[in-house]
Amino acid sequence: MSWQPLLQNGERILWRGRPAPRCYTFRYWRLGWAGVLILCFGLAGWSFLPAGMSLLLLVAGLLLAVGLPVLCRLFWVRVDYVLTNHRIYWRGGLLRDRCASRELADLVDFSVDRHGPQLATVSLRFGYERRLLRLFCLEHPETLTILFKPQPGHGKERG
Repeated sequence: MSWQPLLQNGERILWRGRPAPRCYTFRYWRLGWAGVLILCFGLAGWSFLPAGMSLLLLVAGLLLAVGLPVLCRLFWVRVDYVLTNHRIYWRGGLLRDRCASRELADLVDFSVDRHGPQLATVSLRFGYERRLLRLFCLEHPETLTILFKPQPGHGKERG
């Protein structure tokens, strides 16, 4: 899908990216392992727990261990990020396409959380919002972060 209809007059695309598929799909891997443990406990508890509780544990374990990665992969297909000379846009959604943007002038701070040498999640903080905007699992995130205007405190890197 093209970004051109959403851009305002005078805006030009400086960077466009998508999350790395494997990293995005398994970004909640700790919950997946917790799901495996819950699933094992539900299977082992079948003999000494009430049937309803064991069944609940089995369903919860399956949802965390299998359902969460499948859901993330379905989301990944529609995730897209664009940085222009004025704004940052992101698109995603499972059933319907959702698109939002923030003014670059409102960018207060950003941080880079490394997943590997060339893979990271970039978190952006805008002055008027408490929540961070996270651009998950970007390959070569420095191609994006060098485009942010340098200000004191910018560019904390973790991990």
